[in-house]
Amino acid sequence: MQTYLISAVLAFVAIPAFSMKSSTMIRPLSSPYYGISSSKTNDHAVLNSYDFLKFEVVPGLEGVTTVSFKVLGTNKYLRHANFIMRLSKWDSSELFQEDASFRLLENCPNGYMIQSLNYPNLAVKFDGKALTIADMPGHPSNDFCWIFTSHW
Repeated sequence: MQTYLISAVLAFVAIPAFSMKSSTMIRPLSSPYYGISSSKTNDHAVLNSYDFLKFEVVPGLEGVTTVSFKVLGTNKYLRHANFIMRLSKWDSSELFQEDASFRLLENCPNGYMIQSLNYPNLAVKFDGKALTIADMPGHPSNDFCWIFTSHW
């Protein structure tokens, strides 16, 4: 299995390098029995307690201090569009590249906030089973904190 080492300096705060397996599940810190999966009716990314998607954490499609989340075995990426997190097929547009690129902020206890590249005041949030991007809170909030695991 390949491991990606990611290190970044964001807003003068050093983010230590960490490793992630190429088969990674993204879970909310406060609900680790849930994971990201695809909606059965549209391209939205949702939280579910079964049928988790596995992602490859790859260098960001845009920006040097970013990562992108590619659905394992597909050409789909986790991205935001109209404030909703989606699982969309790769496309070469600049907007897609930016929407699918994120900064990992190590400001959650034992987890990360996933900050939008092109809207740096927004981060991935879960609200029930919906995944959106929303204004980042001034302090860590459980609905903005995520963990990355390689197993259930």
